[in-house]
Amino acid sequence: MLYLIWMVGSENTDMALFRLHDYKFIFGIIIIAMTVQKEFIGKILTGFMLGMFMSELLSYAMSFQLKIPIVKLTEGMGSVPFMESYTDYATALSIALGVIFYNLLSKYTLTIYQKSFYLFFFFTASLNIFIVASRIGYLLYAVAILSVLIFMYKKQFVKILIAGTLLITFGYTLAYSVSDLFKQRTTALYHDTILLSNNDFSTSAGTRAGYYYYSIEIIKNNFLFGVGAGDHIPEIKQIILDQDPSPANIDNLFFNIRNGVNASLHSELLDDITQFGIIGLLVFLNIFYQLLTYKQPDRDRKNLQIVLVATIFILSTATNIFNSDFIARIFLFLSALSLMTFEERKIIMQNKSI
Repeated sequence: MLYLIWMVGSENTDMALFRLHDYKFIFGIIIIAMTVQKEFIGKILTGFMLGMFMSELLSYAMSFQLKIPIVKLTEGMGSVPFMESYTDYATALSIALGVIFYNLLSKYTLTIYQKSFYLFFFFTASLNIFIVASRIGYLLYAVAILSVLIFMYKKQFVKILIAGTLLITFGYTLAYSVSDLFKQRTTALYHDTILLSNNDFSTSAGTRAGYYYYSIEIIKNNFLFGVGAGDHIPEIKQIILDQDPSPANIDNLFFNIRNGVNASLHSELLDDITQFGIIGLLVFLNIFYQLLTYKQPDRDRKNLQIVLVATIFILSTATNIFNSDFIARIFLFLSALSLMTFEERKIIMQNKSI
């Protein structure tokens, strides 16, 4: 609806029309939420978890350069099987880790074999996060773990926050000492951050920082309604040309928004507020608000909602959620499964009428 309405007066309707066509998959959440039956939700989630477990094993195989017959793996993204980018993979794996961690803490009736599998899955998946190149994935791992701890032990919020932070810090320290890739990526982030003090936006981290920096003027001048659907890309290009004296900055910033109608400021938050103003940003944030406040008595599914909100919101600050079909489809699919089924709603309505 935002893209449809804000297309009025837009000078770049091609982008708005592309998004309207590309985002049709969003309506899939309605079909899933209306048709899924409660007895299948656990089976579907188990299938998702087993799929991530298999992906993780293949990721290790790729790390050790083992050839897997028949299976066609992604090339050019390091130890990432199947998916288009390491960001997609790290996001899905972080969500899976949040679910596994919750099961380990809350399922007191698990058999010794089930507990052993969950522990093995959690341990190996935690290591797997640190052998892929996604720096946002390193953060999402901590976010998923902390969100579960806070959800389960919110009455001891301060204690849990301190204990969780110490545990995660220990994990990061260990990863830094044993994973060369993690060490390289975090060291590069540190150097990129140092360069930002001199307004150097020619690095990977600098690109995202540059878009935030130059979007401020767009937001200030078009706070309520934004500049219109698709008009934010040419607008920020003009601001960069007018204000940035560095050819290296300009080349890097322009290179990362080169995709025509599929261009993005590498942040769902920035894309929404620059195009649609504060109204568009509130529409986007309302997705997370609705999930957070959703009255779901099933704690397993409520935990899934909490993990989804925490990971996808943080992710939205550094990448576009809906441009990446995989992330958006996972988010919408799991969100649909976390809702009450038609049968459950029907029973509630009958009880209210009685």
